[in-house]
Amino acid sequence: MSEVCGIICDLKREDQGVYEFPRLTLLGYTRGEETIARLHKLGYKVGDEDSRQEGVEIEKTSPFQLMRTLAKEFGYRPLKAVITPAPGGRSTLMWTLLGDGAATEALGVIADIRRESEGEYTIPTSTVFGLSMDEAKQLAAQGLQVEDGDRGQEGVEVRGSSPFRVMRILCGKFGWTTDGEVVTTEAPGGRTAAMWTLTRKL
Repeated sequence: MSEVCGIICDLKREDQGVYEFPRLTLLGYTRGEETIARLHKLGYKVGDEDSRQEGVEIEKTSPFQLMRTLAKEFGYRPLKAVITPAPGGRSTLMWTLLGDGAATEALGVIADIRRESEGEYTIPTSTVFGLSMDEAKQLAAQGLQVEDGDRGQEGVEVRGSSPFRVMRILCGKFGWTTDGEVVTTEAPGGRTAAMWTLTRKL
C-alpha cells in the first residue's frame, strides 16, 4: 500500500528570475495527525485557516524544502508538477507525493528566459529552492554568485549563471538528477518563467 498527499501553492515573481512561495497548502492530512505534529516539531509554521476544510497551510518555506522533509521523515517522492494561472499575475503549482518506499528528495530551479533576438536568449538570475545553508555555501564554493535577498523566505538567487550551469554543478558534483521536464508560465516583459525539478533518492 502507498501513502499519498498533495502540495498546492502560488509561485510569486518578485523580480527577473527572483521567485518566492509565500504560503503553501499540504493536503491529505488534517491538523491533528501525527505527520502534522511532526512537521511542527521540525520547525514548520503550520496553520489551519479554515478547520472545516481539509488541509493545512505552511508559511515561509518552499514546496521543495517541504518535499525534502517529507522524503526524509516519511518516505515520500514527488511526481510531476502541474502549473496553472492564478490571480494577481501568479501561477499555481501542484504536486502529488507518493509514499511507496522509494523516498526521493527534490530541489527546484526557477528562472526567467528573455529573448534578445533570433537565437539569442539570456537567463541572468535563477532561484534555487530546497537547499540547506551548507548546501548553498557549497554551491557558492563552485564559483557561483549565490545571494539570499530575503532571509524571511526560503530560496537563494544565483546571478550571472544560467539554470543549466547550476544544474550541471548540482548533478555533476552533488548527486542530483533531473528528467529534463520543464514547467513554464508567462512572465512580465514577454519573458518565460521556467522551472526544473531535481531529484535525489535517499
